[in-house]
Amino acid sequence: MYFNNVTIFKIYNYLNLNDLFNCSLMNKQFNNIFNCDLLWKNIIIEKYSDIDIDEIQKQYNIINLKYICKKITDLLYLNKTLNLNKTVTDLINLKILNLNSNKLKEIPKEIESLINLRIIKIEKIYN
Repeated sequence: MYFNNVTIFKIYNYLNLNDLFNCSLMNKQFNNIFNCDLLWKNIIIEKYSDIDIDEIQKQYNIINLKYICKKITDLLYLNKTLNLNKTVTDLINLKILNLNSNKLKEIPKEIESLINLRIIKIEKIYN
């Protein structure tokens, strides 16, 4: 079955990254749209207009817009999970992370996105 690319493109703009990825696995046409820079540019403009994309490109040395969206999503998830209340730029530049008052069961894998992080202060991880 063939779908109109413009229609798929419009639908993709409303999906979160996990759903986008799942749709890209459906068929070649969906995957081609998923890998289109125009889609990711649109998503960045719509969802992340307040974030300095140039800073992310520079800090992570990423050109591909899809990976920039992934990095932003990881940073936002980390910010929410760790209850940090920081901007994406602040997270990128974060050198010390204090998790002493946080009731984590485990450290999220997205912590790898904190590329300037040098010290993590943590007393206990809760079971």
